[in-house]
Amino acid sequence: MLREIVMALIRPFMRVWVAGVEDELDSVPRPRDRPQVHAPGVDSDRLLLVGSGPAAGWGVLSHELSLPGALARSLSQVTGRGAVVDVLVDPDMTAVSALRQLGGSKLWRYDAVILIIGVNDAIAVSSPRGWRRAMGALLRYAESASSKSTQVFVVEIPPIRALRVFDALPGRLAERHARALNRITASIVQGLDRTTVVPFEPISIPTPNRYRSPEEYRAWAELLVPTIATSLGDPRNHLVEPPGAHKEHEEERQLAVDALGIVDTDPEERFDRIVALARRAFGTQAAAFTVTDHHRHWIKSGVGTEVPEFLRAESVCDTTIKAVGAVVVGDLSLDARFRDFPMVIDSSIRFYAGFPVESPTGERIGALCVFDPEPRTGGVDEVLLRELAMLVQAELWHPTKD
Repeated sequence: MLREIVMALIRPFMRVWVAGVEDELDSVPRPRDRPQVHAPGVDSDRLLLVGSGPAAGWGVLSHELSLPGALARSLSQVTGRGAVVDVLVDPDMTAVSALRQLGGSKLWRYDAVILIIGVNDAIAVSSPRGWRRAMGALLRYAESASSKSTQVFVVEIPPIRALRVFDALPGRLAERHARALNRITASIVQGLDRTTVVPFEPISIPTPNRYRSPEEYRAWAELLVPTIATSLGDPRNHLVEPPGAHKEHEEERQLAVDALGIVDTDPEERFDRIVALARRAFGTQAAAFTVTDHHRHWIKSGVGTEVPEFLRAESVCDTTIKAVGAVVVGDLSLDARFRDFPMVIDSSIRFYAGFPVESPTGERIGALCVFDPEPRTGGVDEVLLRELAMLVQAELWHPTKD
């Protein structure tokens, strides 16, 4: 009770201090680009980074240069796989608001959810009882709304004074409170199955004339990745959705297609050049960027093919949009899933390789694919296929203005 009274007396003073800090931060740059980064590789791990504080990217202008990009690259180096990091960051996020913002994030799509919150709660000297309620609700939701193989990581609130802008006397009070909140979080996690606390003691790398540098974020990522990589394990569990999941999410997928407004539009050079590059890179007769619209796969951009669309029930791309990774079939006529398709029977297509393309909200709306009437043996450069699909996806999300 005495502690609660003392904290209530401190809070007005802390609010005044925080207001001054926020004024200082207003002039500090932070990322405004698309909320996704990726590192090359196959069998990609997919992560969702949620948070504030260290996750907000203060001091740099791109998520590629801040913590998400550093995490993707560092994780890929450790696992030998690719990595995709989706970003849900709000500098004002608290334990209470995180739950509200996490709703609708389709957590079942992720191999891992990483929560970096608590700095705002610590500097506001939030109630320990309120923190226990909010964090308990947040972590239980993260487990219940995700796949049974999804790992949840909650990163400890870092020492507040290690964050340069908070290195002042009030920061000592916030830092002591952060340690208390971390202890509460640890006690909550003990009762959960798939949630791990990740220790975080950030290293400060002073850089002249910069609030924070890419080198600092890289060092921070290297602190987090060992625990995350160990828990993710191998092999991947999310390459294909579980039975029934695709049907359940088909309505959301079609809504995403409709929202893009791309179906039945004219060819565009921004897609054509990537598709042409894919055909050259893989030495196939044809390549295409297809969009799945209701019961058809419509070709937004195609090279080496005159067919404008395929029936969905007779298209290999329907399998591709249900996959997280590449779909590669050396000889479709030998695969029970595809051998009865008309295009396979008449030998129009024997070899196929495709990678799904997503909407900005994460639904798989189509595929970048290469195909040929001649079957193939041997491996395919899935990393290159993925990188080309990501180029299509980048254009779909944020077209470059010539």
